[in-house]
Amino acid sequence: MPSNSQKSEDSFEIIPAAADFAAKERRANLPCYLLKPHTRNKDFFPRREIMQAIETVLLPSTSAQGDRPSENLKTFVLTGLGGTGKTEVALEFVFAHQLQYDAVFILHADQSSRLSDEFCQIAVKLGLECPEDKNDPDIIRDIVQSWLANPVKSFTRADSMSSVSEDPRREPTLAKWLIVFDNADDPTVLSDFWPSEGCGSVLVTGRDPMAKSQFFFGEAGSEFGPLSIPDAAEFLKRLTREEDRQNSEEASQAIARRLDGLPLAIAQIAAIIRRRNLLLTEFLELYSDETDLYDLQCLRTGSQRGYEHSIASVWALGDLDDRAIALLNVISFLDPECIQEDILTGNFQGIEIVDYPKTKKEYHQVLPHLLQSSIVHRNASKGELRVHRLVQDVARARMQSSPGLSDTVFDAAVQLVSSSFPFITRGSVGRAHKIDRWRLYLYERTNPMEATPLLDMAQAICEASHEDVTEQLALIHGSRTWVSSLMNQSAKCFYHSKIRLELEEQLFSSRGKATANLAAAYNDLGISFSMNKLYTKAVPLLNRSKEVRASLEGFRKDHMYNPMYHLALAAWHQGNDDEATSLLLEALRDRMDALGPDDRQSVRTGTLFYALGNVRASQGNLEESFVWHQKALIHFRATGGETHYYTAHACYRVAEHYFRLQDYHATRNLLDQVLKAYQDRPYYRQELVMTYFLYAQLLRQTGKDPKDMMERAAAAFSELFPESRRSAADLTEDDLKGIDAYEF
Repeated sequence: MPSNSQKSEDSFEIIPAAADFAAKERRANLPCYLLKPHTRNKDFFPRREIMQAIETVLLPSTSAQGDRPSENLKTFVLTGLGGTGKTEVALEFVFAHQLQYDAVFILHADQSSRLSDEFCQIAVKLGLECPEDKNDPDIIRDIVQSWLANPVKSFTRADSMSSVSEDPRREPTLAKWLIVFDNADDPTVLSDFWPSEGCGSVLVTGRDPMAKSQFFFGEAGSEFGPLSIPDAAEFLKRLTREEDRQNSEEASQAIARRLDGLPLAIAQIAAIIRRRNLLLTEFLELYSDETDLYDLQCLRTGSQRGYEHSIASVWALGDLDDRAIALLNVISFLDPECIQEDILTGNFQGIEIVDYPKTKKEYHQVLPHLLQSSIVHRNASKGELRVHRLVQDVARARMQSSPGLSDTVFDAAVQLVSSSFPFITRGSVGRAHKIDRWRLYLYERTNPMEATPLLDMAQAICEASHEDVTEQLALIHGSRTWVSSLMNQSAKCFYHSKIRLELEEQLFSSRGKATANLAAAYNDLGISFSMNKLYTKAVPLLNRSKEVRASLEGFRKDHMYNPMYHLALAAWHQGNDDEATSLLLEALRDRMDALGPDDRQSVRTGTLFYALGNVRASQGNLEESFVWHQKALIHFRATGGETHYYTAHACYRVAEHYFRLQDYHATRNLLDQVLKAYQDRPYYRQELVMTYFLYAQLLRQTGKDPKDMMERAAAAFSELFPESRRSAADLTEDDLKGIDAYEF
């Protein structure tokens, strides 16, 4: 009987259709993009440096075989506080480079169940499984991971499960793929979904700064922060369509500072401004109160496409336990840039907040709750914390719902700071008056505007007193001298320093004994003469300050720092560079002899470094000047902090050196920090003119538009010299030579 079957040598009949278990070769559904609900943000504000860093790590590269991607898995982890724009940067990277990948998947990594569902969607979209398949999600996850490990463009079902090609002689074409794990705030959620191997790229966003230490993440990544104030102001003007409106610059800068450059906050406030048809200047007038701003931050405006949170809810403070909330509440009343942990743990006695940590051990158990969400950042080596100003705003505003809580927490914060604040010795006077302690604190924090109302109150109390308050009034006028000098108010500086010296001389006449305060009074009047360019009158007073200091009990050579430093500045301003150098080096040797080569007691040693850098630059020795200015910057950052005005001064000078050396990336980083520190404060106009002008030169040199920076420079210059007003087109480097800031 005829048969279509074949016989083997052993006479077994083989039916071809039944015996062939190899499925027909199929192709993956490529290109394959799982992007919804996300769309490209037309208002995205460029974050060029971080974008370039991601591109360097994640963009596909090919091996020597040509079309085959390199075999190593590439990863980049982006961490930071909620609302800084991590997701927006990730999305911009995806949409800018989508066509360079065969497959792109944006996944929500906040829950494992959500990831499991999205892996099933990947399987269906790629064609690894049909929609009607009812396989276990764990099996589908394994199928997807197998394809990611060996992403062949054409495959058999067996290939997708085993990663082994049906024909070993054929070299399969591999797909280039990108996965974005967005909002991976708990990195352990990714452990079951992480590609174990493969040739693709993975971008992770999340809040936990320790995410990069996860064993499967690799090392590439960046901690993501807010926008610089100039960029934030530009972003706000762009969103509110006020780029070309006159008088919007100052308002945009003020709002940007209030929001501390947080992109989500700026986008939400911009949406409110547009919806209520307000100008930036009008918004600034209407919503200056902290509580009003918090109410706006609680709104969901719908301005963030598919975004689920308002500014206030994005940090999920309500999800923190009571102890973490208590700690955050205290932190909300402290300087956000540098909170020394010794303040928070130095004295637990008498703190009346129920849930506040009672011991250092408990503090270190509670702190990770804030760190893991990037609500605060910690520099463990320095024992310091940082917190975003808006987080502080939200924390303080939330306290208003509990009557009396804000006052209790504020009192606790004052008690913690006060117990940690050192008393100082003023020669034979002994411990300084409390006014002087807080004046010194505000000096270190460079907050002259905040010092003024405290000094007004102190002076009013003294003047209403029937007791002898000569010593206290002398200290108050000394503090007003400092405030005036910091705000470049030379006339007021002279007025208050003159009154202070008169009061100190009265005390000397009645007591018959010189004090450190008398020496400081001579010093201050000498400084005020120098600020007014009356150097010949300044020098005798500074030398008199030296004589008084040398007569005091317990005198050390490093106590001459103040008059020596200001004598050197007077010599420098008069063109006596050699004399200035000699004075500065002598003062530096005295401090090192007394305090060691690594002195970090205060900013004083840094000022000597900085002044030496300026003098060397005047002498044309730019290489040595660069060294001194770098030493100053390192010292100021370690003692004054990132936003101290001395740190800003040094950043500017080091930026000048980098610009000269054509390191434009470093130049921009430093100038951004300068502007963050100065914050467009009017009493820094001289420094701002110089900074804006150098920034404009940088932009011009790198092929970017310098118009905005030149306009800022010209405006600040015209405010300084109204009789010599300049436009952006007229301002030249020669104009800047007329700026002669005393310490800058």
